[in-house]
Amino acid sequence: MPPRSKSPTKKTVKKKKAQAEAADCSKVTTVEEELSGENGEVKVKYNHYNEFFQVVKGAISWADIDDAYAISFVFQGEFKRKLLDPEGQRLSERAGSFHGARLDVQYELIVEEDEEAGVGNRELGCGYQVSTAVGAAPGSSSRSNELTQQLKGLSTEDLRAQTDEYKQLKEARDLEDVLYSA
Repeated sequence: MPPRSKSPTKKTVKKKKAQAEAADCSKVTTVEEELSGENGEVKVKYNHYNEFFQVVKGAISWADIDDAYAISFVFQGEFKRKLLDPEGQRLSERAGSFHGARLDVQYELIVEEDEEAGVGNRELGCGYQVSTAVGAAPGSSSRSNELTQQLKGLSTEDLRAQTDEYKQLKEARDLEDVLYSA
């Protein structure tokens, strides 16, 4: 006669239930493990720039963003940077990357300048100094006023015909106004 199978006791049932729960807990993963398969691209907006960047294992490389937007070139010292998702949540930053990126999401880069260091690379200045001429219109540079005087000195025929000289002077004056007027 074959041995009779035992019916499970309460102790055995509890033990098996605890083992099953422990097995379910072992399936819990960390954020890094969960995002380890996330590869693709996302858009990162900064000011008027809005470019695609690679996401590798859920992380966006700061070096890639910096190369594209030249942040380190413009901002000096210990500037602060953060990457926000559409809900305004900040991605964590460590080891030169922003972590926790979700694919096909638009992120926004926020950069806060170092108050002491300021903005701009002082070694690369063009050396152009804007000076306002005496009697010049407020907000115009002396160079702009000089170009305006040259335009006024052209003959009416040159002005009507819009000669090359007229076009060059007008373009230079307009550029001067846009770039160097206060």
